[in-house]
Amino acid sequence: MYNILIIGKGELFSSVVKYLFNNKSKDWITTYPYDQFLFLQSVVKEKDNYQELSNLQNYKRIYLFPENVHEGILLTSFISEWYLGELFIVTQDHGSNFIYKKLGAEYVIISKPNFKTYQWFPEQSKGSLLN
Repeated sequence: MYNILIIGKGELFSSVVKYLFNNKSKDWITTYPYDQFLFLQSVVKEKDNYQELSNLQNYKRIYLFPENVHEGILLTSFISEWYLGELFIVTQDHGSNFIYKKLGAEYVIISKPNFKTYQWFPEQSKGSLLN
């Protein structure tokens, strides 16, 4: 069994989280709203306790849902510095693909505005993308 972490904010993030919790098993998904993750990040830096970030390695994949490019750059830079697994950026901004890849994202998923089908999200089953 693997776990995934989802960090973000905004309409796309909320829509995906709602979809997942209505249609998928909740025991392998952890979500952090963007502001809550920023608070954790500041506490870790303030106390110089980066050991807390080693918990990121418990996740097979991390999905980031930035609401804008600036937030996306901050999140991607910080996460890719501490995380060795597969990092996904899910955005509606078509022009930011190259930036996220340069910062360490393995995959960038461009979602159309108001598109509510998340077939790109893997199933928790044998033979799925995450196994």
